[in-house]
Amino acid sequence: MEQSSIPSNKLAIVGQKVKLFPELSAASLKAGLSHDLITWSVLRATNSRGSGYLPLTAAVMGLQQCGYNRSSAYRRLAAGSGKLWHIEERPQLHAPAIKWVVILGLQRVCELLDVQYLTRPVEMSAADFSRNPKAALYASTFHVEGVAANPISRLSITDKTGLPRRSQQRLEKTARVKRTANFAFYEDGQPQIMTVEGKSRLWTMMRRLGNTYHSTGFQTTPRGLSKKVSRSLGKGFELSEAPNQDRSYHRSAKKALKSSSKTDEVYLLSHRSRRMIPGRQEWNLI
Repeated sequence: MEQSSIPSNKLAIVGQKVKLFPELSAASLKAGLSHDLITWSVLRATNSRGSGYLPLTAAVMGLQQCGYNRSSAYRRLAAGSGKLWHIEERPQLHAPAIKWVVILGLQRVCELLDVQYLTRPVEMSAADFSRNPKAALYASTFHVEGVAANPISRLSITDKTGLPRRSQQRLEKTARVKRTANFAFYEDGQPQIMTVEGKSRLWTMMRRLGNTYHSTGFQTTPRGLSKKVSRSLGKGFELSEAPNQDRSYHRSAKKALKSSSKTDEVYLLSHRSRRMIPGRQEWNLI
């Protein structure tokens, strides 16, 4: 993406914030439409009235704020027209015709990307977003700091976003995603030991679960429209967030008893005072 600087007093994005929907971010990465969703998110942020109609010049200014120069912004809008937005020309009385960018609504984008449920959206400052929009898009698929998150494997992330392991690691480094290691223990507090076959010998090590990931630089926002759209879509949960059929994770015994998920392994988070090594999470098999 070509970079451009514009005066701070001519910023087009309202409030200088870009809102992202985690489920749309994951679906666009998997479908190869990440650049289109980035542009759509910037257009929505620029559209202060929420009308879905934006003058082409204003749309270009919004893209300039997020790193495009003028010519690149025009090319991006033209190349993506017909996907998540389209450009139309409207005649005016006694004046030249004006080109408008018509932005698709949230529900229509969900239907196009086959997203069946939306959780709470997050937002990031336009300045941080412009540093690497694709990394920000990937980071938005994780919970923000301070929100409880369960372990997830690299294979599950690949299934969710379509990104291979190396691409995940590269984007996590760029977006400063925080990663916490998780280890499996038995109910009595003894670590689960597994044997790994090497080239010349067998190795024994503690069984490691998937990592826990948290994004930085984001703030949660009210569900608002996403709640209404979820009801319109008529689904109870988003498929990529369905419970893992092999194991489930709970942060208290009370929640484990109330859980409706039936899995082979049920893990309960160990209290930090009983953990063997500080700075990591330990889960007891119950």
